[in-house]
Amino acid sequence: MFYPKRIIITAAVLLLASCSTTKDRWVNRKYHEVTSHYNAYFNGEEAFNEAVDQFQTGEEWDFEQFLPIYFWPDADQASGLFAKMDRAIEKSAKVVKKHSMVFGGKQKNEYIFKAYLLIARSRFYKHELIQTLEATAYIEDNFGRLELAEDEVFWAKLLAAQTHVRMENYFQAEQHLDELYTKKLPKDQLFEAQKTQAYFHFSQGRWSEAQAWVASAAQSASVKSEKVRLTYLNAQLLAKLGKGYESALAYENVLKLHPDDYDITFSAQIKRAENFDVFMEDISIIEKALKKMLKDDKNITYRDQIYYVWALKELDLERYPEAEVKLRQSIASSVDNPRQKGKSYLKLAGIEFDFRAFVNAQAYYDSAVSVLPPEYPGLDTLEERTSVLNDLVAQLKTIALEDSLQSMYGMSDQVLRQKFEDHIEAKKAREAASARRAELAAMRAAENALLADAGPQAGGGSGQWYFYNPTVRAKGVAAFKRTWGNRTLEDHWRTKDKPVQGFAALPQDVQDTSNTDSTKALLPSDDNSVDYYLARVLKSDGDLKASLQREASAKSELGFIYKDGLKDKNEAELAWAGYMNEFAPYAQTTPKVLYGQYLLYTETEAEEKREFVKSTLLTTYANSPYAALLRGEKKGPAIPLEESKSYDAAFAAYESGQFKSATDQLNAFTAAYPSSALLPKTGLLKAYITGVSGDLDATINDLQRVVKTYAGTEEATRASQLLNMLQDEESGGEEAPNRGTGDLKVNKVDFQQQPNAPHKFILAIPAENSKINELRNALADFNKEFFKFDNLRIQNIFYDQNTQLIIISGLRTKEKAVVYLNTFNQQGAALEQYYPKAQSAGFYINNPNFGKVYRDKVLKEYLQYFDTL
Repeated sequence: MFYPKRIIITAAVLLLASCSTTKDRWVNRKYHEVTSHYNAYFNGEEAFNEAVDQFQTGEEWDFEQFLPIYFWPDADQASGLFAKMDRAIEKSAKVVKKHSMVFGGKQKNEYIFKAYLLIARSRFYKHELIQTLEATAYIEDNFGRLELAEDEVFWAKLLAAQTHVRMENYFQAEQHLDELYTKKLPKDQLFEAQKTQAYFHFSQGRWSEAQAWVASAAQSASVKSEKVRLTYLNAQLLAKLGKGYESALAYENVLKLHPDDYDITFSAQIKRAENFDVFMEDISIIEKALKKMLKDDKNITYRDQIYYVWALKELDLERYPEAEVKLRQSIASSVDNPRQKGKSYLKLAGIEFDFRAFVNAQAYYDSAVSVLPPEYPGLDTLEERTSVLNDLVAQLKTIALEDSLQSMYGMSDQVLRQKFEDHIEAKKAREAASARRAELAAMRAAENALLADAGPQAGGGSGQWYFYNPTVRAKGVAAFKRTWGNRTLEDHWRTKDKPVQGFAALPQDVQDTSNTDSTKALLPSDDNSVDYYLARVLKSDGDLKASLQREASAKSELGFIYKDGLKDKNEAELAWAGYMNEFAPYAQTTPKVLYGQYLLYTETEAEEKREFVKSTLLTTYANSPYAALLRGEKKGPAIPLEESKSYDAAFAAYESGQFKSATDQLNAFTAAYPSSALLPKTGLLKAYITGVSGDLDATINDLQRVVKTYAGTEEATRASQLLNMLQDEESGGEEAPNRGTGDLKVNKVDFQQQPNAPHKFILAIPAENSKINELRNALADFNKEFFKFDNLRIQNIFYDQNTQLIIISGLRTKEKAVVYLNTFNQQGAALEQYYPKAQSAGFYINNPNFGKVYRDKVLKEYLQYFDTL
């Protein structure tokens, strides 16, 4: 009858006895193992896994880059994991504190080892790398000889190696890896050791060694997603090493794994085709595969990539016309991948450039630059080449325009009218055809977009042609406008600088520069009227002479662009030879051309030609500055009279207060004389005119452009002086009331960099319109969630009557302060309801500098200094 009570009492006594950590008995050990495992350690591990899973869920693979071996948070990303990682650390510390069982100098509870390892891993994911090394060193030093802790010691050493690699301490990392790695490791440890070896070499750019280790890790991987990732990376590394055939086989191995993610499958198919060796295998094999991919409705949004890779194979076989067709198909089938569209434009531009078709190349390069993302590798170099080609096309357009104008000089009014009527009729026909092509392109874009969104659908239809559907047509036009905007219906609408065709619209600056602004405004503006063209033809011998001079100047510049910009010496020689045949006797630019020829023949070692042009320059144009250069005299090119007069006219307009007229004349000067020695003065004068408008930002931008473009000139020096004056004035101006960052004029103050000194985080906010108490409470909750182990303190003080400082103290070093600032910026959005963010400033500061800021009231000076950190 009393047995149950006795049993309960006995069990309670045994339970209480087993709670002791000072008795080395089986029941005590098992109690603390089970309690630590299923209580604190379990909760800590769950928090850790939740944080890691949440972070890795956001991983996006960029198949244009190497796939990562590991996906770990950087310093900025780590702040989002702080709360759960701190919980993992807290629970692990609880395990150590309450369940440690040390007897005879040995730890008998295996979950103590696991808890210390979880602390190290949590520190690692918080990007606290020094603390990670401290934690792993503790595990190795204290448990390294315990058989019970053998697994945890291995993982701690591996984590230390990974941490050293992240810190670029490769010597220490290699020591750990050499000590750890052996083929006798258990399978899971062998796999991670191989991955870390791959990561070690990959981080140093040692591609061959990295590829070998990645291949080994891929073989050892037991999880399908890991095997797919590493097999794909192995293929990428083989391609990097120039082993295209082996790379194609490796991508085929990716496909054999049947990845769960179709993006990986498609990318592997594309990369296999891209690395397919047409000289080792029949191209029909890959053509068949690409045709099959084009027919698959899942690949509607990928067709641009398929055509692009097909074009690459055609180029491998030097079938250039077929490659160009495929590249145009790639561009036409693009749905939402501007990067791929840019690559296709770029490849087309490269083909045209290699065949010296520079005008076509310019149009394609221009299109490529307009759609490629800013981070595209080599974009700076591409923009430079585009700029050179833009200059080339501008000169070619000038030559074509002036030739066209000169050919019509002297024609009767009746003949000109008939000519322009024919041109207008042809122009309208081209525009109509262009409109039809644009509409069809828009509808095709809409079809691709709709199919990509909805996928193939079964069911009957009306039997009507797809594009007769007004809804589809409307969506097509909308899709077209989203991509290209509202476009004039004309040929070459994608290019910024369209080639001159027939009698295209003539620029105003071909008219006599003596015309007033009001006269220019009276010129007809309807380019579908005959009067528009009649108003722009050459009307006098003076007009003809000016036209010839413009053409001569353009042909002169053409040679320099070929020689220096495009490095095409043959084209440069032809351009200058054409100039000498047409313009040598009377053009002002002839000495410059002769000097260019002299430099060209010196580079090509054509001694006979070089001596001839040298003799001509020294005898016929002995007084020119270019002859002086040949004689070794330190005399720069003189300013041609026409250029000087043109600039002087603009300057006179500026002095008389006619700023619009001065701006128009300066723009005309820049277009007419793109290589003039007066361009620095032109740029500075434009900045002066902008300054008159009172737009300080625009004035500063113009002055900065002069400093950058014309470095080393007197004008650049003057612009730099003006910039310093303007920027000092701008930074020293009065702030708006209640700005929250102090109101004193900025003076130069010296602040000390002391990265190891204690730091504070400061939130400078307006004294009014801020909820101080609510903000302090919210900051306390914020610190508890993200920095619970840092013992941070909060206080607030008045800086001046308009500004309060919320101060977070307890940040041990600058590194910790940077982490706090980044976390506050990324995770502190909920706090913004308590203070006006736009009128506030958040920053960190070391304690000595804070004393100076508060004592001397130099907050603005410190904020200016802080922006440079």
